[in-house]
Amino acid sequence: RHQNSHRLVNYLNWYGIRSKLFNVGQYRRKMMDEDKASRADFFSAGNKDAAAKREELATMVFDDLLKWLKEGGNMAIFDATNTTRERRKKVLERAQREHGVEVLFVESICTDQKVVEANLAEKVRLSPDFKGMDFF
Repeated sequence: RHQNSHRLVNYLNWYGIRSKLFNVGQYRRKMMDEDKASRADFFSAGNKDAAAKREELATMVFDDLLKWLKEGGNMAIFDATNTTRERRKKVLERAQREHGVEVLFVESICTDQKVVEANLAEKVRLSPDFKGMDFF
């Protein structure tokens, strides 16, 4: 997902369309203590405090995205885990309150197990969330 988003933003900027990527994970790593922001329990569905923090961060990032669009941006990508209907509904409702903002949800589906495994290995190797951890 993130790679596709990055490539699209790069292409659109090259083409002359002012575009920007807003990644919730990057905000999380900047704003939270590294030990808390990348631990598995932070992403656990059963961790209500962490779920509230994840929603707070997503809202903050989306607000920044909308502000950037108001200031002259043409196209923005909200790079976040928007997999639930509830999250998508929040995004859509918030965007609809803004004049001239349209939303398009894009899903990337891969059924090739080798590609999925290669993407996961690259994520573990390159993501700051896995820094210092040995998985392979």
